[in-house]
Amino acid sequence: MEREFGQSKAFFEALTCKKDYLLFTEQEAAPLHVQTGSLSLASQRIFDWIDDNLID
Repeated sequence: MEREFGQSKAFFEALTCKKDYLLFTEQEAAPLHVQTGSLSLASQRIFDWIDDNLID
């Protein structure tokens, strides 16, 4: 079971625009403090999202 900390999910649910929730799991990056310490994983996911959603 994935655990989430902080207010990111509540903020996501409050948005009314087009959105995607990028969950960073313990298995992917726990030793690196999940997303904030794993910049290569975070960057790849963010750039993939940009490519899929903003670039024609």
